[in-house]
Amino acid sequence: MTGGGPVPRKLLARTQAVLTHDFRSVYGASECGAVAIASPALIERSSAAAGYVLPGVTVQIVDEHGVPVASGELGHVRIRSDRVAKGYLRGKSEAFQDGWFISGDIGRLDPDGLLTLEGRADDLLNLRGQKVLPAWVEAAAERAPGVVEAAAFSVQDEDGWERCWIAVVAGGAFSEAAFTDAMKVPLLVAEKISWVLLDELPRNAMGKIDRNVLRERARSTELGRD
Repeated sequence: MTGGGPVPRKLLARTQAVLTHDFRSVYGASECGAVAIASPALIERSSAAAGYVLPGVTVQIVDEHGVPVASGELGHVRIRSDRVAKGYLRGKSEAFQDGWFISGDIGRLDPDGLLTLEGRADDLLNLRGQKVLPAWVEAAAERAPGVVEAAAFSVQDEDGWERCWIAVVAGGAFSEAAFTDAMKVPLLVAEKISWVLLDELPRNAMGKIDRNVLRERARSTELGRD
């Protein structure tokens, strides 16, 4: 069993080849316990699949005002169960509201109870009024030959607008031409995407991509490509 984030298909394949096919990915948090479990079949179908919501747990997808959205629509994930904490020991937090835990995740809930996660609300890119999740840009980048992994982020330009950037870790088959072609896929991004090659992506103590570090590197470098 694994938890803490989505399981890439390549990692799933390696795990099944080396360890076992009896694999489950658990979605949850310390504040609310386990919420959903995904099988290998679900992950193969969609790497964003968090799994089916567990008995005794209620998940709602709501808009920025806390109003539930229609089934299958994208929104903020909130969770209720008898395992949801009442709050943190010190200070108040907007993460707990009327018995709900506001997870900070962006996702969808299908009519059959399948929960998929698209990213974190804190990571949303606001590009000239268009809200874009980094995962959408990263998925396009990772379709290019030789791209090992990618991370999208935004940097404010000299005119005060947020501009989309993507950091790429490349392998031997990488070519700038193929990558440029891959990034021409419509992404609802209002301007060109700048990109930079790195040896590895910066990560925090939890192993998650540190987009703040990427922003600082982008501001201090002239290596960006359009």
